[in-house]
Amino acid sequence: MTTNDGAPTGSIPGWADFFREGLAPVPVILILRGTTPEEAVAAARAAWSAGVRLVEVTQESEAGAPALEAVVSAAEGRLPVGAGTVTTPERLRRAVDAGAEFGV
Repeated sequence: MTTNDGAPTGSIPGWADFFREGLAPVPVILILRGTTPEEAVAAARAAWSAGVRLVEVTQESEAGAPALEAVVSAAEGRLPVGAGTVTTPERLRRAVDAGAEFGV
């Protein structure tokens, strides 16, 4: 099923398992908002060291993209990094291009 503009609707297969598994070790998601890339990477690394698996970098402004890219790079494909406050299709495309594995 899709919306009028062709975007998919309904449940995404596997999403519940993704979050159940990601939250099992430590039931917390680190949400980074308004940080520089350096601050975001430092906070993400501290969270990962504490056992937090899921990190989200918000995309409410253009400034969020560099922080998301930096955290995705720091994760080195080992841990999922997502994009939050994705309010436009363009921001969603940029988040996916940056390597975000989930979005809110």
